[in-house]
Amino acid sequence: MTKKTDFVSCPICDSPSFSIMTFRFDSGRIVRCQDCGHIYLNPTLTDSQLAIIYENYHLSEDDGSYIKMIDGWFDDPNGPYQYSLLSIDKLCGFKNKRLLDVGCGPGRFLSECKKRGAIVSGVDSSLRAAQLAQKYFNLDVIAKPLEEAMRVGDLHPSRFDIIAAFEVVEHVKKPAELLKSIHRLLAPGGLVFISTPNFYLYYSMGKAAPSLKDYAEHLHFFDAKSLADCLKRCHYDMERVVSLNPMAFGERKKHIFANIPIIKKAWQALRRIRAAYIVKDSVFKLLDQHKDNADRMAWNGTSLLCIARKPAEA
Repeated sequence: MTKKTDFVSCPICDSPSFSIMTFRFDSGRIVRCQDCGHIYLNPTLTDSQLAIIYENYHLSEDDGSYIKMIDGWFDDPNGPYQYSLLSIDKLCGFKNKRLLDVGCGPGRFLSECKKRGAIVSGVDSSLRAAQLAQKYFNLDVIAKPLEEAMRVGDLHPSRFDIIAAFEVVEHVKKPAELLKSIHRLLAPGGLVFISTPNFYLYYSMGKAAPSLKDYAEHLHFFDAKSLADCLKRCHYDMERVVSLNPMAFGERKKHIFANIPIIKKAWQALRRIRAAYIVKDSVFKLLDQHKDNADRMAWNGTSLLCIARKPAEA
């Protein structure tokens, strides 16, 4: 049973006031701060609960197959890695740029940046991730949490021209502290790339939204506005926020229907009939022609990528 004392104040502005928005797949309570608008899990997970989840991160029975899966994410033309590579090319280039990847995993993004001429560093709290980075990409990754690496002098203030943190900000208990740490590590005028699941789809999909259906370790839920507000609060100048991996209207409806028990049960009975597939595919293809606010504003992606800059005079 959740006790009132288990609730936490907003991890962005420390306000104790919140309103309940919804519950995710594991009944975790998702709330919105009534002062700054941040959306977060409340009560949050304990350190011991998180430790159990993370002890299996980057573990696989077949390392080669795992790296191929990582390659698939990296190669996705609609994903944050490829968009970030193109953006770095346009904004500053790679040659001799000092680049840090926070939560770098096995280092696939770092490997590509190194090929393009960047001077790369990676940090990840997982020792297994560091081992894979060395084995497959010949990278020496710092196997420590970011704050510890800074405290012991592995990473130095104002050192990096570019810092990336893909799918990290939703994991940490204090997102603003992470962003402030990255701010300290950036050289004046340096760029930061932050990606995270797109919570905006909740407004059109409800509990069928991808950000609510998996990943018990996700503690925070950002839409474009709240992500930009968080970075502005941490003294970044915004370049842009984009949504990536677009999910068309029909695809979103398909996920919604799949969450309705009576429709799910009916489909189980009909799925053996070939004509049922033809009708289903035709209906959802037709629905894809429709546009709602998410489509019209281009916020229909399953992930967000924010590009921001540390002010040159900082």
